[in-house]
Amino acid sequence: MERLAKIFQNFIVNEAKGSSTLYSFWSEKIADDQELLKLISAIPSSQPKPNLFFASVQYLALSKNHDLQHYLLNPNKNAYFLENSYKAAR
Repeated sequence: MERLAKIFQNFIVNEAKGSSTLYSFWSEKIADDQELLKLISAIPSSQPKPNLFFASVQYLALSKNHDLQHYLLNPNKNAYFLENSYKAAR
């Protein structure tokens, strides 16, 4: 799981930072979340795990009218908002 956590930490620096406050915050949380890392580890190694995970979460939240879609579509990204978005995603 340590290697997968590092992948999410690298995702923050190389892809999310400056372009997605939400995914940057979630990546930081996921890197410390053993339960989610275990789930994400099932993604085939040929796939970029953060990208596929976030795309899947977004697709399901928007297509199923889940409460999480509020966080995905809202430009407000203060600390309280980000923390609640992660709780909704869990």
